[in-house]
Amino acid sequence: MTSSTPRRRNIHREMHAAFVEHPNYQAVVQEIEDALDLYEEDGEVATLPCIPVVGPSGVGKTTVFKQIRAAHPRVEDGRRVQMPDGTVIVADHVPLLCVTLPAARISVERLGREMLKELGDPHASLGKPEGLDERLDRLTRGCGVKGVLIDEGQRVVDRAGVLTAEKLIDWIKDRHANNNACFFLFGLNRMKPLFEQDGQFDRRWDVELEMTPYVWGDDADEDLSSRDAFIGLLAGLRAESPVPFAEEVDVMDDETAKRFFYASRGLTGGLKKLLTRAMRIILARGREAGRAGPAPEPVIDFALLREAFDKAFRTQKANEKLINPFGPQWDGRLPPAIAEENYVTAAAKDKRRKDKLRRTRNTRNKSTKADRKNALAEALTK
Repeated sequence: MTSSTPRRRNIHREMHAAFVEHPNYQAVVQEIEDALDLYEEDGEVATLPCIPVVGPSGVGKTTVFKQIRAAHPRVEDGRRVQMPDGTVIVADHVPLLCVTLPAARISVERLGREMLKELGDPHASLGKPEGLDERLDRLTRGCGVKGVLIDEGQRVVDRAGVLTAEKLIDWIKDRHANNNACFFLFGLNRMKPLFEQDGQFDRRWDVELEMTPYVWGDDADEDLSSRDAFIGLLAGLRAESPVPFAEEVDVMDDETAKRFFYASRGLTGGLKKLLTRAMRIILARGREAGRAGPAPEPVIDFALLREAFDKAFRTQKANEKLINPFGPQWDGRLPPAIAEENYVTAAAKDKRRKDKLRRTRNTRNKSTKADRKNALAEALTK
């Protein structure tokens, strides 16, 4: 008879997978589903809405993206579809075409081939670029695509909100004009100037669905619904946590919840980052204690949260002078604004940088002209 060692529970993975629906999340999902419901297989092209979904990192955009995709899976049925020109193609039913913009070398051809691959084209990497658009439009219609979801849309613009891929924007406009599908562009707040700099692009798109961090507010405020929603989210994560919270960490108490609010900046992703780091610390402690004997049952207490915050938000602490809300420095303050997403400030800095560069070039050009003139005068007098 053989014995087997029981598999150790992966509390880090369980905490990472914990999911709690909350108002900000539910509202955006419903808006997207309502738009997709407008699809008709024989509907006119360029009539369905295009919707940008924007918000800071950690607010839940990627979670929405993944859930919408999971709710509309492809059906590998190899159905025969008669096209408007009378020809027949064989294609799977792909309700949603979901792609992510690459971090570098964004190009029409690269994105188009990635879309063909997602639609099931076995020859996506083959063929001349000139025929790519027609192939993609044809297969999009043949697969019954009712929604195109593009993630990491801010990669089309630089960090100051200046277009870096104008050709790609025109290409997306053409794809919408030639297909009967909704388009959704997910990205950070600095994506907003994209719609301000191109009038035609702007007219095609609805007002953005903005996913914002929760707001703590002032105790005297009449409406504290955002605070209540944050506390509800926190309570939901406590219920889903694979490790119990210590009695001292009463998340339903405003004083305690405010510590989590400071740590997370009101972002779901911030809460998950803190708690998953806490799980990693518990696992490391368990390995150390296991060498000396049975480890005590772990709990999430203030000491653990203090260590988790220091390790999870080390960079932010250094760059933004944050205090540890679970340590002795805590004084009940609210967190600073999320500076990295202030695209308006970034745009202003970029303008100053360009103005300075322009002045430097003008000065250099004037100096160069003067030098050439002096050299010429000197040569003529010799």
